[in-house]
Amino acid sequence: PSRQLGDAIQGVLRASEFFSRYPLEARSRFLRINVWLPDRERSTPVELVDAARAKRLRDKAGRELGWRLANHLVVLLKDTIEREISLGFISKNRVRSVPKLRPPHQQLSSHRRRIRPIRQPISSPANLLKRENSSV
Repeated sequence: PSRQLGDAIQGVLRASEFFSRYPLEARSRFLRINVWLPDRERSTPVELVDAARAKRLRDKAGRELGWRLANHLVVLLKDTIEREISLGFISKNRVRSVPKLRPPHQQLSSHRRRIRPIRQPISSPANLLKRENSSV
């Protein structure tokens, strides 16, 4: 029996053993991904979901939703395929090797704005001599 990816994801979102092990924030992100999922991908048979398709979908989610939600999409796909294997709809997990996206590159600490000192520099004997010599 052929099963569509959208139905399989709905099954994971309803299954308490998969869905309830995540914190509330992650569960809300999974629901947001489910709403976002394109119809073309939703109607794809689960047997055809492989690493290349999962990476394309992850990259598209990264562009449209951001890298965090794209990483949650990867987790949701992996859980979906894992559940489909346990139910006997498919025999092999071909999404297991899909990596998560890295966060966007942050600025180096040397490129930050210059912080102005709050106080005047502490006067040392050498600084006092320089001040006296420069005013003469």
